Amino acid sequence: MKTVNKQTNHQRGRGSALVWILVWLLGVAGIAWTGLNYAVPKFERKLQIAVEESITAFNADSLSVAAVGRDITLAGEVTSEDEKSVLLAAANSTPGVGEIRSELTIVPTVNTDSVEPKDIPVEPALQVATAEILPIDNTPKVVLVEPAEKPVAETPTPTPTPTPTPTPTETLSEVATEQTTPDNSTLLALNDSASASNIATQKPNISIRVFGNILSIEGNVAKADDTTGLVQNALSSFNRDIVSNDLRQKDDVQSARWISALTQIMPLMESMSDAQIGITDQQMTLSGVAPNRTVHDAVVKEALTSMGYLSLVEKIKIANESADSENNAETVIEASEPSDEEIAAKEREAARLQAVAAAEAADEAKKAAAKARADEQARLAAQAAEKAKAEEQARLAAEAAEKARADEQARLAAEAAAKAKADEQARLAAEAAEKERADEQARLAAEEAAKAKAEEQARLAAEAAEKARADEQARLAAEEAAKAKAEEQARLAAEAAEKARADEQARLAAEAAAKARADEEARLAAEAAAKAKADEEARLAAEAAAIARAEEEARLAAEAEEKARADEAARLAAEAAQKAKQKEDVQAAMSNLPSLRILFDSEGNSLTAASYDVLDQVADVLLDYPDTEVIVEGYTDATGDPRRNMDLSLRRATTVRDYLIQRGVSIYNVRAIGLGAANPLVSNATPEGRAINRRIEFTFR
Repeated sequence: MKTVNKQTNHQRGRGSALVWILVWLLGVAGIAWTGLNYAVPKFERKLQIAVEESITAFNADSLSVAAVGRDITLAGEVTSEDEKSVLLAAANSTPGVGEIRSELTIVPTVNTDSVEPKDIPVEPALQVATAEILPIDNTPKVVLVEPAEKPVAETPTPTPTPTPTPTPTETLSEVATEQTTPDNSTLLALNDSASASNIATQKPNISIRVFGNILSIEGNVAKADDTTGLVQNALSSFNRDIVSNDLRQKDDVQSARWISALTQIMPLMESMSDAQIGITDQQMTLSGVAPNRTVHDAVVKEALTSMGYLSLVEKIKIANESADSENNAETVIEASEPSDEEIAAKEREAARLQAVAAAEAADEAKKAAAKARADEQARLAAQAAEKAKAEEQARLAAEAAEKARADEQARLAAEAAAKAKADEQARLAAEAAEKERADEQARLAAEEAAKAKAEEQARLAAEAAEKARADEQARLAAEEAAKAKAEEQARLAAEAAEKARADEQARLAAEAAAKARADEEARLAAEAAAKAKADEEARLAAEAAAIARAEEEARLAAEAEEKARADEAARLAAEAAQKAKQKEDVQAAMSNLPSLRILFDSEGNSLTAASYDVLDQVADVLLDYPDTEVIVEGYTDATGDPRRNMDLSLRRATTVRDYLIQRGVSIYNVRAIGLGAANPLVSNATPEGRAINRRIEFTFR
């Protein structure tokens, strides 16, 4: 009986294990199904919406945006290569985008209303703007339209010699590399006495260039080097708002001990044009155009004082001096190798100057901490610079579409992008293969464990069966012994009582024993059959209960997931409705303002006193709706140099944005874009039309 109980408990334990394994498999399948059918599509949809919002400001037509993972595909029709480049740059600047694929088709449009003016007019001395609210692409905008004024003729600006500029796939650092280097140079060769213990697998290098309103910084330094302080010092020294930062920090690069010395040299080069600083291996190169001999000598002296352990190549020209003059003549000066004491003294002086600079920076930080929103603006400065960089890249990309090298550069960029994509696909394939291999190993391990468990269970069952057989044989042997004893007693009794009746009594005793044995065997067989039937019914009931529990859990999980999707959809709908109502409220508030006249100085971006009152009213409206995002768009007419128009529109839009931020509008919610002569409201053929097209627009999101 104990053996039967053990077998029953063993079968119940095996059934419970199978049920839990089934529940675990259903849970894993549910998680995988949720990820593939809910989480991944939701991420792709959010990324698609973000890209659509980024390109809406540059194209009002219907474009197709498709997202697969982090890769974005743009399809549709555009009117020019410039518009195509701007759209690709805007999509690439969206956070979360991995790779951009273009399926845009250029379909040029013919403007029959345009008239070639005889003279290129300049903008009026005082520009007065009146405001009206116009719905453009179902997006509420406040459009500032300039009234017609009599244009004043200006002398056409000579077209500069075309220089190669990058396509959208090139970086600003590549543009800087193509600039020419001044011819006249003075080589100052100084031996490096740096300690051999500081040599890593690679030596640090850096290149700092100033071209236009962009500051480019690229190179390789150690991870421990203070690159943030270097970049901030460069922006402050060269007075630039846009930086192309490709400065990489690596583990296998030696620490750059000349970083603190660079912070002393860059401020002296502020007044130089086309300034460049390069440090490669043990050589430092300075180039550019100094306004006078004093600036030239100060830069060279500081470089020799603070960087005397490097070889110096000096290519600095002096303005208003001919190339044949003695000052600009090439000279070579051999400097003696500095001693260890001189190097230590220079390093101590550099450390002292760095400490003074740090103390001044700390004082500035304390002053900045007194302002209510200084921390927020400082944290977002990098983001604003990155957005400005993306806008500048889009502008450069639009100009690059007209250059002779655009096709070749686009092909090389496409090949590089294809190679990067292939590398990424290979990496993903390797990761998938590795994951599949790990899953297969886990499956095999689970099968081995299940097999071992089944073998152990079979062994226990065999032992139980063997023990049951031994018990039954012992019982039968005992019964046979008892029966034999009874027969012997009957035989002796029959012989003692009456030998004549012995045969009959023995026969009757044998028949009785046979019948008793048959009855006992039938009883045992019936008990075994009843027990087997009860065990089978219990097993089937347990399996049915486990399947019912699993189905109920799957149903509850599906209902929970459906409810979560419904809640998410309701939340998104509520947010969209709230945002739409906020846009309507802002539009209505702007419509109720008594006046929206904005004045700019001619050819500049300086606001007049009357314009500040108008912008104060706009800022009050935006402060009443702190969650509203606004894009300040600057436009000009189609006359004059397109690059000058683009720069002027950006500077005016930036002036409006900066004043709104100064009035308390969050820097998170204000963005400035210069679009030049794009999207004219009317034809530029007449002075009145050109005055209307010169405007400022506010787009609310």
